[in-house]
Amino acid sequence: MSDGARYVVSSASEFEERFGYARAVVDGDRVHVSGTTGFDYATMTISDDVVEQAEQCLRTIGAALAEAGRTFADGRGCGTCCPTGRTSSPAGRCSSGTSARCGPPPRCCSAGSRIPG
Repeated sequence: MSDGARYVVSSASEFEERFGYARAVVDGDRVHVSGTTGFDYATMTISDDVVEQAEQCLRTIGAALAEAGRTFADGRGCGTCCPTGRTSSPAGRCSSGTSARCGPPPRCCSAGSRIPG
């Protein structure tokens, strides 16, 4: 799929329309996916469990890749960013199987941010 086409992959989330966000952008033979959270758009909920959130992120990304005609195996790299170091370990374990199929070693960072609530 390197015909040079550029198009947006949408998950029809209200956030995409409200904030001009796209789940993914296909640009020729590359697919850029960014800003995926553990929010489940089918139920409009987010789990309190960090592992369930990480699993939901992967399902959402997998669906976007499939719509772009790709899979995780086509990836060149995966990165995970969690709000605290306390959450990065379980989330990293959840995504390690998928990330291992994404080319170079997966990256994980702790953003050090606090989520209000």
